[in-house]
Amino acid sequence: AGPGEFTRRALENGRMSLTQAEAVMEIISAEGRQGAALAKSALDGALARRIAGIQAALQTLAAHLTAWIDYPEEDVPELDPAHLRTVLGAVREELDGLIRSYDAGAVLREGVDCAIVGRPNAGKSSIVNAFIGQERHIVTDIAGTTRDSIYTRYNKFGFDFYLVDTAGIRKKTKVNEDIEYYSVIRSIRAIEASDVCILMIDATRGIESQDVSIFSLIQRNKKGLVVCVNKWDLVENKSPEAIAHFEAAIRERFAPFTDFPIIFGSALTKQRIYKVLETAVDVYNNRKRTVPTSQLNTVMLDAIAAYPPPANKGKFVKIKYVTMLRGAQIPTFIFFCNLPQWVKEPYRRYLENKIRENWNFSGTPINVYM
Repeated sequence: AGPGEFTRRALENGRMSLTQAEAVMEIISAEGRQGAALAKSALDGALARRIAGIQAALQTLAAHLTAWIDYPEEDVPELDPAHLRTVLGAVREELDGLIRSYDAGAVLREGVDCAIVGRPNAGKSSIVNAFIGQERHIVTDIAGTTRDSIYTRYNKFGFDFYLVDTAGIRKKTKVNEDIEYYSVIRSIRAIEASDVCILMIDATRGIESQDVSIFSLIQRNKKGLVVCVNKWDLVENKSPEAIAHFEAAIRERFAPFTDFPIIFGSALTKQRIYKVLETAVDVYNNRKRTVPTSQLNTVMLDAIAAYPPPANKGKFVKIKYVTMLRGAQIPTFIFFCNLPQWVKEPYRRYLENKIRENWNFSGTPINVYM
């Protein structure tokens, strides 16, 4: 694994905080032994100094309390209520900082890692600002304002997200600057590291070829998908027919994978933005969904009997048993048969569609193995 993957695994396993991870990355990227030694000394001292400061403050306070108990007639200025509140307030603030650092790493293990991707100027930074209720990310009309992937912890209203605001992804032929090239690389890395991707589409521009390219990138990495059609407040025709036509156009361009949620909203007016988060949680849960083997065989063997695999060169495929692989990254189904090599892609899609008809796997890819 590369340095980034190594650091991510350490964060996931809870073996280091974000502060430590940054220091480790400095060690890895240091030039020469002297640079590595300086980076390592910084790693050894950063957290140690903070913890030592907390420990010293509490030990001093404990010593003053002991002295007061042993010699109650003595006046101990350090035990004045105002002074006590100041000391304990500073200790608590420092502890809260350490806990926040730990929580930021813990969300990689417990929360939903969500990458917000799309073309430049599709509203990715705007929707993150709308989520957190702060103008934290710079938003302008100039495409390409966001140059790097920005990680934000979102923990409100029962949601627990690690939101990644990525730089817009343009066609390779239009990328002329080194900075933008590396911004796109970081956006791709954010997709690879995420659980669910929110694909932002500009309602005023419609579905374009670059949207399809980003969708293909999400599909190749087997990530959950929520499509958010942003800037819906700028569209004049909001009739049900217009919405149905827009949805049909998106699914047609993204075919054959069409089982994903589409939400029409606006980051500017905050229209249905929290529905985006609710749907992302649903997609994440769908990725973790398991189907009992008995139910799976009851439903799927009947579907196979109603439409068996087509014969190939006079040979008939007999599917005898199906099970779901536990612990896989995405829902994975294994069909046991006598001639797996003769089962072609159209029939695999038939099996996948039957699975989706009977169980909710909206937004997540499915693996079908023979």
